[in-house]
Amino acid sequence: MVIKTKKYLPWIILLVLTFIFVPGCGPKKDNGKGVTPTLKTILITSQAEVVFPGETQKLAVKGLDQNGKEMTGLTFTWAVEKPDGVDENDVSLDTMEQGKFAVFSAEEPGEYQLVCQAKGVTGRVSVNVELPKVTTIEVNRDRAVLPPGGYLHLIAWGLNQKGDPMEEIEFEWLVDPKAGTIEGDYFKAGENEGEYEIICKAKGDEGVETRIKIFVGKSKVTTIEVDPSSAVLAADQKCQFTARAFDQAGDPMFDVEFTWSVDDEQAGSITPDGIFTAGDQIGEYKVICQADGVTVEIPIKIAIANDRLTTIAKELVGDSQAAWARFIDSPRLATILNDQALPAAQNVFMTIETVFSQVMHLDIFFYKPGTYKDLDELWNTEEQDEMQEGTWKFTEEPVYGYDEEIDDDVQIGVATVEITREADGTSSILTYVLALKYDDNSDVDHYEGRITVTDSNWGMVEDGTPYDNNLDFEINFALANSAEGSLAGNVNLNLTDYVEEIEPDDWEGYTVLNRLNGRSNGSFTYNSGKYAFDGDLSLLFNSDKEDYFQGTINLPDANFVGEMPLSYVSNPWLKDPPWEQIVNCSLVPKKLTLLGSFDDLSQESKLSSEGTFILELKNAAQFDFSGRYSEMNWPGIKLNFDGVLVSEDNDQLAGTLSVEEVAWNQLDVRIGYDLTLDNVTRRINLTAKSSDKSRMDIIITSGWGQAEIDMHLEFKPQLFYYDKYKEFMMGEASLSGQVSVEGKKVGEISLTDWGLRIDYDDGTFETL
Repeated sequence: MVIKTKKYLPWIILLVLTFIFVPGCGPKKDNGKGVTPTLKTILITSQAEVVFPGETQKLAVKGLDQNGKEMTGLTFTWAVEKPDGVDENDVSLDTMEQGKFAVFSAEEPGEYQLVCQAKGVTGRVSVNVELPKVTTIEVNRDRAVLPPGGYLHLIAWGLNQKGDPMEEIEFEWLVDPKAGTIEGDYFKAGENEGEYEIICKAKGDEGVETRIKIFVGKSKVTTIEVDPSSAVLAADQKCQFTARAFDQAGDPMFDVEFTWSVDDEQAGSITPDGIFTAGDQIGEYKVICQADGVTVEIPIKIAIANDRLTTIAKELVGDSQAAWARFIDSPRLATILNDQALPAAQNVFMTIETVFSQVMHLDIFFYKPGTYKDLDELWNTEEQDEMQEGTWKFTEEPVYGYDEEIDDDVQIGVATVEITREADGTSSILTYVLALKYDDNSDVDHYEGRITVTDSNWGMVEDGTPYDNNLDFEINFALANSAEGSLAGNVNLNLTDYVEEIEPDDWEGYTVLNRLNGRSNGSFTYNSGKYAFDGDLSLLFNSDKEDYFQGTINLPDANFVGEMPLSYVSNPWLKDPPWEQIVNCSLVPKKLTLLGSFDDLSQESKLSSEGTFILELKNAAQFDFSGRYSEMNWPGIKLNFDGVLVSEDNDQLAGTLSVEEVAWNQLDVRIGYDLTLDNVTRRINLTAKSSDKSRMDIIITSGWGQAEIDMHLEFKPQLFYYDKYKEFMMGEASLSGQVSVEGKKVGEISLTDWGLRIDYDDGTFETL
């Protein structure tokens, strides 16, 4: 939804915060036909699980009929049942929108009952107001191996009920005297070897503790890792196995002697250095590695030449399929992105856009306070010489949205806006209440909050003259059609303001962003899920400095942590700034970097990712963005990802992906990754390089066997071209190739109507 106003405030903020969320409009309600809806249930949802004294708890209520569908037009009444001994003045309960939303707070801890009624039906919810206390203790090490007399530095920190760090917490460290002694922040191991625990407790919070496992004595082998972790070999073929050992704390050990053997003498032989020579008996065997009583077994397969070659080839093809099916095409990842991240980001975008566009009418304060039908009525009154204090209210301010069918803006509802301005000599403190009622239903979206704006130069500059403006804002919202919750944050804005006349039928002026620095944070509830974000934002639009967002994004089922640096470059082909009505910037983006991690919080899923993604336009300084893609004008796109992706089933893909436009109509693709499936790791490599504008050669190889997939793509008329309608198109592709092992062809590749097909020399085939 695009909402028009007198001012066009910094949309670039919204583009960045698109990655940060909030609830929007939901489906229309349908109570069925021919059945009279009857209120049966009152459903109350709350914003936070833990409330501290003085904090607010926001609640929303819905009335459900006999079919479980939400009813409209209800008026709810609220009451508080407070614990004994709590004064009435220490409890607050405010309601809005016929009681559909409530805000509760209490100064004293205890269990409060909130009672909501409508049409004789009652709903209740308990709100526990608790003092902050330590509920979790975290330490710098959870296990360690120490020699007698060795030292371990002890560091601990406490987290409260919300998971936030607490300051000035005193910790008590306890340990069996046989293990050693604790002196200040250090543990000194004693002379008695063995396994012990150090207990850390928070003083004053009984039952809250954490434990560190300590091994006093000599480090010993507890885990062995062998590379490669599996092998397929022909008779008399050799393979070098190497091993690494790890101690009780998971730290690597050195100078460990390994013993190598095989489980069956028919498998072959292995030297003390781990060099295995395969026997001549077909079958599946195991290589055994031992050290200090710890044993690991490595599966191997011995095959005759032809069977072995086909086996290796099929393994490579299967691994290539698995890399897509288990990682790129992850259903769990798609669910998190489509059902949580994207809807929440869209709703945050709409919420911030709505508040800025409807509330930030800064020029109104040069007119007398009062109640007006809309802004047009206010603009027709006499303008004052100085800013006024008081309350301005617009009772029927139109709200517009874009209609794709007619390609124009249409009125979709009306807004009631109430803004109160107070001044302290340097800043304006704005308190606002905003209600949006849509034309197609009776639901109302509600927003309220507080904005502080610096008064320097405000409204006293000539057209086109810049001024800096520092602004702090807070938004609390309750959207009738979807979720209820709050969005609160503090952002420092530095704006350059251009007030100028443009098209008569369009806006009369707009504000252009010059630079922005600050912090954004918030939390809200969407479809009963908890969302939060917290990060630093810097937009300087300077070719000498990088812009960035750095912080965390929390979804109900996932956490994102990272940063996004962005660099710029000047471009002589730009006749006008690229975002002239949004940002005062004549530069173009050159390089965007995403660094961070993603973790799935579901106990049933291991999905996670960590790494660095880079998008760069190598030719951004000379590429004509408005011109045609040609041999003299190509952007030089370069994509690179380096990191680790773990699937839902704990399989792992670790490595590097690089895609680079090396010339007009020519690409260079390089992929190298370690694929771990069912605890077995294999190395896969892919290179795809254009030999000219219409041909690309692709090679896929394996690091565990001499298998290779060679493919050749032909594009007609070429890789990229313009058709007769001047549409940018990709050429029609044809494919040929073969699969080989140790230089011997074992299969041919063709492209069919059902996809890629591989026909093996042994009569079998596969499709990709």
